[in-house]
Amino acid sequence: ALAPRVREVVGLDATEATLAEARKQAESRNVTNVRFQRGDAGSLPFPAGSFDIVTSRRAPHHFPRIDAFLSEAARVLAPGGRLGISDMCPEPASAELLNHLERLRDPTHASALSDPEWTAGVARAGLGLTFLQITADHLSLEEWLAPVPLGGTEEDQVRSALAQAPPTALNALRVRSEDGRVLGWEKRRILLVATRSREASSS
Repeated sequence: ALAPRVREVVGLDATEATLAEARKQAESRNVTNVRFQRGDAGSLPFPAGSFDIVTSRRAPHHFPRIDAFLSEAARVLAPGGRLGISDMCPEPASAELLNHLERLRDPTHASALSDPEWTAGVARAGLGLTFLQITADHLSLEEWLAPVPLGGTEEDQVRSALAQAPPTALNALRVRSEDGRVLGWEKRRILLVATRSREASSS
């Protein structure tokens, strides 16, 4: 999505398999201003001040150290550069429950931050928040589990976790039930933009 609007895009991922698929997709679409590099989001392999834009879409909840990623993003941004983030974003009261449910479905899930955690993390990284939007959709259990099918161990574990969850967390997650059986819940997403000060010096 960025490639037609900028001079060059650098894609980063920790796994070679994902990078290979990304290269394949770029070639199939004849995108020539993109290159891909393997690396760790918590220790970006680029010099300070390298980029005008850093963005991560639906990936930060897989990062084991989101604070490290935010600090690294601030470091590699040029003065005046912008960071854009899109990711799942639970309410504070449901964060512990949601992260537990996500790990049952996907073992690579690390932690999804609430919006107060995001704003605090951005500030700690020395960036100024310029835009924040929260959206929410109600998903059925089947939609949320996908691509994991219904009827498996994961569904049983999720239903068990919900049955044991405190009411405050269930209410914050807006869990929908019928005849005592969970049908689905709300999935919140955050979209934020933060900017590095134009007076900031690269270090």
